[in-house]
Amino acid sequence: MESLEPSPKPPSAAAARDRRSLYLMIAMVVAAGVAVYALKGIDIVVASLQADFELLLYMIPRMAAAVILGGFVQAMVPKGMIARWLGEGAGFRGYALATIAGTCTPGGPMLSFPIVVGLRAAGAGYPALIAYVTAWATLGIHRIVTWEIPLFGEKFALARFAASLVFPTLVGFATQAILARCKQAL
Repeated sequence: MESLEPSPKPPSAAAARDRRSLYLMIAMVVAAGVAVYALKGIDIVVASLQADFELLLYMIPRMAAAVILGGFVQAMVPKGMIARWLGEGAGFRGYALATIAGTCTPGGPMLSFPIVVGLRAAGAGYPALIAYVTAWATLGIHRIVTWEIPLFGEKFALARFAASLVFPTLVGFATQAILARCKQAL
């Protein structure tokens, strides 16, 4: 008798890449655990695992909220609008918009990376997304207000911000050029 189960689909390239990434991460964790055990002993391994578990409990709700926020961003903004403003051919206007959005996005990668995933699913191109991440990493207003001004002063913060302002847009154009080169090579 034939099975009613559908035949399994071959894994996609993205799924295979995700598995390889997971296996690599697991191998690194095991290697680090073995190294800590060999160098510091079992007590330090146990203490480290306890601290890691506490951090995991702290991070799970924040990661869940960030992933949900990324989904909401994807649902709120019409796909055609994202593709039109931040799509592969967005150019300066798209990179400037991505720079503004990245600069204004607060928090760490738990918030910004799910937003990138949501924007990508809604039609944003790699150049604009990389401009966004570059702006988030180099120009984040929240970091300037929280860290730079209190630690280094307003003059330093303003000078660093002004000097870095051009980078996200340049990175967007560089990404566009690299992708065009790669497309020609294929």
